[in-house]
Amino acid sequence: MNKQNLYRIIESPHITEKTSSLSINNNQVVFRVNKSATKNPN
Repeated sequence: MNKQNLYRIIESPHITEKTSSLSINNNQVVFRVNKSATKNPN
């Protein structure tokens, strides 16, 4: 997967109270992704 594909899949960070809490407590981040994005079966 090249960088250009990643820029099409990841649209923006999703920032809410809940995701801020995840970031602080669990060191996790949440992103909005393109609806056409799927997992690679390999």
